[in-house]
Amino acid sequence: MPVKDFGRAKQRLAESLPPGARRGLVEAMFRDVMGALSGADLIGQTVVVTGEPAIGELARQSGARVLPEPEGSGVNEILDRAVADLGLPEDEAVLILAADLPLLTPEEVTALLTAMPGEAGVVIGRNLEGEGTNALLRRPPLAIPAAFGPGSFGRYLAAAMARNLPVRVLDLPGVALDIDTPQDLERLKAAGRECHALRYIQEQGL
Repeated sequence: MPVKDFGRAKQRLAESLPPGARRGLVEAMFRDVMGALSGADLIGQTVVVTGEPAIGELARQSGARVLPEPEGSGVNEILDRAVADLGLPEDEAVLILAADLPLLTPEEVTALLTAMPGEAGVVIGRNLEGEGTNALLRRPPLAIPAAFGPGSFGRYLAAAMARNLPVRVLDLPGVALDIDTPQDLERLKAAGRECHALRYIQEQGL
């Protein structure tokens, strides 16, 4: 799970939230995702890639391994380098998750992990718009290159097809809702489901 430092996080919310509120929201959503991971079956190890000390400390408190984020690298290069550095065997699967999924549940994490279509393949958890990716499961760990960003869903499908890898696509409510815009915050409020992020928003009157 990659987590940006607070200074670069959630820039699209800058007009709606001051820096302190964005920091608090990032921490709250991170706690939500870590809670979903800790309650899920089949998770062997959680690895957080971040250059933010506060997030690193929260991750360690939850039992996660923390890898420093290299300076000057894009998120996709960072992710693939981190996975490579783990030195996992080819029969292991690696799930990459966004850190801003406050409604993610342990059941959804398990659904992603159990959806692997065979001994090798790719599972994609789409965002609400259907064009982006908030979860990516790969076996082998580097079966296809990381390609997060606008339009990533199509890139992942094309990469898997080019390598003759089977693909499963899941549309799960908690995976789909990532919080990037004021509209996403309104969707979170409308969902009304208890989570750290919603509690933070309510406490701050956001």
